[in-house]
Amino acid sequence: MSGMLILSKSIMKKQMKNQIDKNRLLYLILPISILIIFIIFGLLLLPAYQYKINPDATGYIQIAHLYAQGQILHAVNGYWSPLLSWLLVPFSWLNIDLLIGARILALMSSVCVLTIAWVNMRRQKMPWQVLVSLLFILSIMLLDWSLAGAITGDLLFLLIAMIIPLITIRFINDPTLTNILILGASGAGLYFAKAIGFYIFICYLAVIFIASKKYDYKSFKKYLLVLMCFAVIITPYVAAISYKNRQPTISTASSYNIELAKRFDSQSKLYPHPTASENVFPLKPYQLFVNENPDSMRDTLIANSP
Repeated sequence: MSGMLILSKSIMKKQMKNQIDKNRLLYLILPISILIIFIIFGLLLLPAYQYKINPDATGYIQIAHLYAQGQILHAVNGYWSPLLSWLLVPFSWLNIDLLIGARILALMSSVCVLTIAWVNMRRQKMPWQVLVSLLFILSIMLLDWSLAGAITGDLLFLLIAMIIPLITIRFINDPTLTNILILGASGAGLYFAKAIGFYIFICYLAVIFIASKKYDYKSFKKYLLVLMCFAVIITPYVAAISYKNRQPTISTASSYNIELAKRFDSQSKLYPHPTASENVFPLKPYQLFVNENPDSMRDTLIANSP
């Protein structure tokens, strides 16, 4: 009788081990398959969307061309966040159409977002059926965003925003100088992707510090060092756009957009530009079109604001 029990337990253990091995295989193979299929479909569909353009794209692309040509003084502006344009510069050097380059960057960012989502869901010990279903749905949404969506810095912003919590965990567990520098640099990346990242990162650090419930000098010092690293990285850019706009600023997008919003025409449902309605916009010699640098349009908007 005891021999039968031992044999039964042995069979059950073997079955459980086989099931665990099978689940581990499913957790690995299916998500990797989704990533591979995503990349294949992205590359196959890319030619069909390579000329899909939006107004913001013209600004990011022209700024990237200016950076690639070394015209830094003309490229730096407070309206367009610089990260997307910076990442497009190598494509310009390689003579690759920047519309295609922007879509390739979007696909690469999406693959990274999917990978991080996969890792986080795996850590939560989700059933593989749920994990794979969510990853599949997310991949469809990201594929549409990458190819058919507007060319902006939003996807880069999402990627960095997903990376920062992972770095924060490392920083909290091991507040070495390296982790401090990486977290501060990630915060700077968030700001360079979208200007709103400046406020979000500072508020995020404040919330993490308060949630830690450790208010001694040592804890305060490590968060202060992160902020200092963040400030050191973004200061040259902030100083440049502040100098160019004749006033301290981290971004001029909101002030421009607010002035433009004041001109909303309820009948046409449009926000008429001074260039279109009043013909008073002073193009600068190096500018090819208005979206290159809307900063130079702000004064005209304010002067002619209703």
